[in-house]
Amino acid sequence: MLTFLHLCKKLRTFVYMKSAYKYELADAAGVSPSTFYRWLSKNRNALARLGVNPKTKLLPPKAVEWICNQYGIDL
Repeated sequence: MLTFLHLCKKLRTFVYMKSAYKYELADAAGVSPSTFYRWLSKNRNALARLGVNPKTKLLPPKAVEWICNQYGIDL
C-alpha cells in the first residue's frame, strides 16, 4: 500500500506546509501548549536558524515542516 508521501513522490507533486500557530501544532501533537513550548526550547538554536524565537506565535512554513518532521506530527 502506498502512503500519501510515496504517492506524491511518484506523481512528482510536492506537499507544501502552511504557516501554523504553536498552539495548533501542540494540539496536533496531542500535548498541552506548555509541554510543546518545552519541547521547542530544547531546539532553540535550530529554530533560530529558521527565523523562530521563543515569542514567535505564528510559525513560518519551513519551521512548521521542520517541527513536524522532528516530532512526528501529521498535519
